[in-house]
Amino acid sequence: MPQFSHRPTWPDPEHKDTDRVVYRDGLDVGRVTYIPNGKEKGLWQWSTVWSGIDSGTAGSMSEALEKIRAAYETWERVNPEQLAIRLMHHHSGKR
Repeated sequence: MPQFSHRPTWPDPEHKDTDRVVYRDGLDVGRVTYIPNGKEKGLWQWSTVWSGIDSGTAGSMSEALEKIRAAYETWERVNPEQLAIRLMHHHSGKR
């Protein structure tokens, strides 16, 4: 079963809880960033590394992580070959 995890994007402790890289089986597959909006709770912006289409906002980090997982699983089910190609290009530095 695929394993999803996340860790800080930057080593700077100031950003450890607001900028996260999302991994699936050790490969980065997305980003989650906290965006303050002047209210008590800000928004979490999320995106995948393989598609500009798969992005949005969420009310919590866990919701954003779940949206990345769902997007990945949808691509994996609907178009696994294209997902593999896009991830390969991302990880080889070609975009």
